[in-house]
Amino acid sequence: MKSKWMMVGVSSFLLLSSGCTAVFGTRIDPGYSGLLVDNYGDERGIQNATLYNGGRVTYNPVTQDLYEYPVFFRTYQFADADTVAFSVGGSKASMDLGVTYRFRIEPIEASKPDYTYLHQFFRNYRVDPDAFNAGALRNALRDCANESAAGTSPVQIATNPSGFQEPLLTCLQGKFPELEIKEVSLLNPPVLPPQIQESIDAAFKAQQDAETARANAARAEAEGKAKVAEATASANVRRIEAQAEAEANAILSRSITPALLERERLEIERLRAEKWNGQMAPNIQTPNVQLGNQTATPPAQ
Repeated sequence: MKSKWMMVGVSSFLLLSSGCTAVFGTRIDPGYSGLLVDNYGDERGIQNATLYNGGRVTYNPVTQDLYEYPVFFRTYQFADADTVAFSVGGSKASMDLGVTYRFRIEPIEASKPDYTYLHQFFRNYRVDPDAFNAGALRNALRDCANESAAGTSPVQIATNPSGFQEPLLTCLQGKFPELEIKEVSLLNPPVLPPQIQESIDAAFKAQQDAETARANAARAEAEGKAKVAEATASANVRRIEAQAEAEANAILSRSITPALLERERLEIERLRAEKWNGQMAPNIQTPNVQLGNQTATPPAQ
């Protein structure tokens, strides 16, 4: 059967003047490689199959088939109806997976530069990429999923599905050395039997509630400590201010001496003499001294 998978470009069908030999022309776009295989021989001519990396290929569709393969990384999804089913802990489970890979076109051995990994792939599977994904790759995913889940529990799969990826990738790469598999990705959480999922959900909720309670208690404790620290700091500020005020009053008290009071009295007398107008003298206050209103006697001339 001739593959028409991802075949793009202009095709032509010609009848040669020498007879009724059909000639078919196809353009292979960049990023794809074509493997032209004879429809005869013990191995359908795979040993002598020609590899085309882009460009236009003309061939006889009666005696030859052209298969096209992407040689860049593409992700193929196995989800919904194509989800990967497997067994874990005696229970059935399934998981939507994506596989990112490319077909390898480098020679397997340096001594045989014309025999590539793509030749080896076709010798083993003899299908185009779509048929390979739907058959061999999907079956291998199921087998590798069962192998990777061995020794684990549904709880481990549900709570740490990413731990499933690395062994799955290793297993898959070991089955298909003709491919370069870059990644096996989890498209959705794993699907487990309802009773197991309900039990896991209940355990997870209890754990979340306990963590929330611990977080609330820690927050309340921290808020209490913050309030105590704030009150202590405020009390310290008031104590320091009171101490400073007391020290200032003590210094001021020590600075008022009899000599200072006499000096202030004389200064007041001088001001009164300068401002005398025969009227009542104004009140002038000094520290701890007040001169009341009275009829003043002009100073002696």
